[in-house]
Amino acid sequence: MPLRSSARKASCVALAVLAFFVASSNPARSQFSQLFSREFVANYDLRNKDFPETHIKSIHLDLTSPEHSVHLKWAGPHADALETGPFHTCPGAGLGSNDCNDEAESQRNGSNCTPKGERLVEGFRDSLRDSPSCHYVTWFDKERAIGFHSHHSLPKYPASHGCVRMQEHPAQLIHNNSVEGKTKVIVTGTWTRR
Repeated sequence: MPLRSSARKASCVALAVLAFFVASSNPARSQFSQLFSREFVANYDLRNKDFPETHIKSIHLDLTSPEHSVHLKWAGPHADALETGPFHTCPGAGLGSNDCNDEAESQRNGSNCTPKGERLVEGFRDSLRDSPSCHYVTWFDKERAIGFHSHHSLPKYPASHGCVRMQEHPAQLIHNNSVEGKTKVIVTGTWTRR
């Protein structure tokens, strides 16, 4: 009997320590929730130390193949010390019969194009609801559910449904350091199907 009582006390102490650890630390809370939940929880390891004073001023996506590169411009006192790219991406593929190089068509709902032009960041999400393996979502056309996010497949041709696929590192960098309603998204370049 004493062994059961000791084991029960040890379990209670371990749970109390774990509860304190989780309650006292954001990174710990994120790690803990990922252990016991299927839902991805974004971490902020790549957020610069004085955010939002230093933040991403603009995200420039050049749709020109094969890199479809993203460059970042920063604003604030530490802007010169932060990563700017280029980062390889994979933009919207279109429907097969439409021309995503046409700005009006690229902005049409249901076109599967990455919208050309200038916009502002409209919000964030830890992962895509319908594709939970796509992390660090930064919306720039929330009505059409189009944003930057991580993705495991980054071919050198347009392949998405309109979003901008990236490796996890730049997707997290953008997600952690953009300011909703302030960070500009500029999409230019010549889109080609393949």
